[in-house]
Amino acid sequence: MRIFLTGATGFIGGHIMRSLLARGHHLTCLVRPGSRSRLPVHPHVRQVEGDWLLPASWVGAVPGHAVVINSIGIIREQRGTSFAAVHTAAPPALFAAAAESGVSKIVQISALGADAQATSRYHRSKYVADRRPAELGVPYVVLRPSIVYGPGDHSMRLFARLAALPITPVPGDGQYQLQPVHINDLARAVVAAVERPDLHALTVDVGGAHALTFAAILDTLARRQGKLHGARILPIPWPLMRLVAAITDRLGVGPITREELGMLRRGNTTDIAPFVRAFGFTPLSFEEGIRMRGEVHPISSREK
Repeated sequence: MRIFLTGATGFIGGHIMRSLLARGHHLTCLVRPGSRSRLPVHPHVRQVEGDWLLPASWVGAVPGHAVVINSIGIIREQRGTSFAAVHTAAPPALFAAAAESGVSKIVQISALGADAQATSRYHRSKYVADRRPAELGVPYVVLRPSIVYGPGDHSMRLFARLAALPITPVPGDGQYQLQPVHINDLARAVVAAVERPDLHALTVDVGGAHALTFAAILDTLARRQGKLHGARILPIPWPLMRLVAAITDRLGVGPITREELGMLRRGNTTDIAPFVRAFGFTPLSFEEGIRMRGEVHPISSREK
């Protein structure tokens, strides 16, 4: 198939791109001006330069594709890149162009928690865009993954560095639960969404085989890095964490924002049974996923 893909230079989009190429699909990848060198030279890859926040610079390249996939997202706002602009304003332009050109399917990469009960601005901004394909009457699959990890990720790299410290500071008691999903499982789901006509009008959560606490994630990462007794957790009281988050918000840089702290404290888990029924496979557990080659990023002795 001819597929229009956004976010191919990112962590999730890059893995999706490679998985689709392995299946023989032809991709048109939207890249920021000057980002062409970040994609592989491949006979099945065509690159289109455009500014995601300026749809007029790229919507003309959408016609002629069978499937459109959006994997662009940000976890933290910066100057000129708000959640509203990246998650809410631009995707509908992509979906409208796809609908007008008669695509057979839209695949949207959203986030676990982007639903009608969402409280964070991050999740609410995703949810608005997630509903648009259905409103346009186009066959669609919306995948809402939990934290995605794998070679080249950012979150698990940070967690691995925390776990490698002699004493690991953790917001609160670390007992809030997460359900990390390996990038290979998410990419496999995207390939199925592209290739299987029976997968349509579907919005589904994607998580690992089971949930585990943040403290358990750090402990597992520590043991994988040779710390026989796991991570030594130092609980940081929530009032102090809120102060740190407020400073991060004010300065624009720092370890965690108030938005991120709130999402972490609420946890991020789901029942994966609907996903397993629809896609026919059970995602890896976190323990299985990090055993895969290249998963836990090595930490130098200096960093320890």
